[in-house]
Amino acid sequence: MQVNFNNKEIQFKVPDYNVGDNVIAFSYISGSFFKGEIINIQTYTDKNQNSINYTIALDEQKAVPNVPEALVFNNTDEAKEWIDELQSKLEEV
Repeated sequence: MQVNFNNKEIQFKVPDYNVGDNVIAFSYISGSFFKGEIINIQTYTDKNQNSINYTIALDEQKAVPNVPEALVFNNTDEAKEWIDELQSKLEEV
């Protein structure tokens, strides 16, 4: 689906994950990975960007809000690929 804001086309992103999915995520606050279940999906769109964030429950009492989709992974292999990509980009600097 596309929407036109001020004659500029923005393509809406469809979330990669659904409520109830078990995922691995990286916390940019603590700098560590954690496992949890997606309990909420937040989307934000304005004339310049479209982003998707998740709230991920660690257990029945604790949840991590506003985890960007780029930091959420299906499994450890995907997380390792992300780390390798970051390493490669760092070496280019």
